[in-house]
Amino acid sequence: MVGPCAQDFANFLSFLTDRYKGKVAAYEIWNEQNYAIETGGQVNVGAYLPILKAGYQTLKSKDKNITVVFGGMTPTSTNNSAVAIPETDYLQQFYALNNGEGKRYYDVLGAHPGSNCNPPDNSYPDNPATTPCGTDPDGGRSYTKNNSFYFKRILEMRSIMEQNGDGNRKMWLTEFGWDSTDNPAPAYNYAKYVTEDQQAQYIKRALELGKSYPWMGIMFVWNLNFQATTKPDDEKYGWAVLRSDYSPRPAFNTLRDFAK
Repeated sequence: MVGPCAQDFANFLSFLTDRYKGKVAAYEIWNEQNYAIETGGQVNVGAYLPILKAGYQTLKSKDKNITVVFGGMTPTSTNNSAVAIPETDYLQQFYALNNGEGKRYYDVLGAHPGSNCNPPDNSYPDNPATTPCGTDPDGGRSYTKNNSFYFKRILEMRSIMEQNGDGNRKMWLTEFGWDSTDNPAPAYNYAKYVTEDQQAQYIKRALELGKSYPWMGIMFVWNLNFQATTKPDDEKYGWAVLRSDYSPRPAFNTLRDFAK
């Protein structure tokens, strides 16, 4: 038996799966569920399990070949359920629910690695970036002195998977990229420290690292064309790999030419 919210979600997915049968190969169950703004104002690890379960069971009943993705979590070090819970803590707490019951209800783990203005080869504290990066206005944290701001945060996530007997599953990066703009939105001030050429270089290197990880699956670059659909003061603007006139930024050309 499932609660009303989980049942509503299952009903919605049932309709969606019927409508797009044969056209959608994977479904991600929620987005950044460790971030309160995505979950009605409060992060609740226990509340995600019935949603994930209902989603998995509904999708598999429609098509057993559909890939079910654990919702990619936002990278953060904030530990306040009214704001966010670190994705590392969230995942560990998830595995502890009902003796690991949740592992039955997804095929791959989704992740949203940090990046901000740090090169993908660096990490904190073992190999911190030395490039200019600025300070996070939320709490005054240096972007180079917290691993949640690094691409290699995913290695922490992978370690937690393996510690909990989940090393047989792949990880998909359902969002990753670098924000590059001269006029960043508030709280995205790090973007002015990333040039367009660096954005391209960092994305390429992240893809190379992903190919070297045997447990890495699909990596989705975020995003394609928000410069054409939003204004420069929108937080999504600087992540785009196409400009507002749809001409390519260097990152687009890099992606086009990258050896798959």
